[in-house]
Amino acid sequence: ALQVVNYSAALVPVSLLPAVVGLTGRVYLAAAIVLGAAALLLAVRFARQRTPQRARQLFYASLIYLPVVWVLMLANRV
Repeated sequence: ALQVVNYSAALVPVSLLPAVVGLTGRVYLAAAIVLGAAALLLAVRFARQRTPQRARQLFYASLIYLPVVWVLMLANRV
């Protein structure tokens, strides 16, 4: 479970890189921060309570996270 938290924590700064290097704008940056924080929160909740319900929530969030980030990246190109 700790590995899930570590990878989720590493994902946040990596997802902010497109905005930092100037490929995307502020809308993407704000959304990436919110989505990354939500993913990290769900990972921490799963690490604390390793139940099927928490695992399912984290799984569904991971399915939603990447397509939303991609769409935002494409929509908010600089």
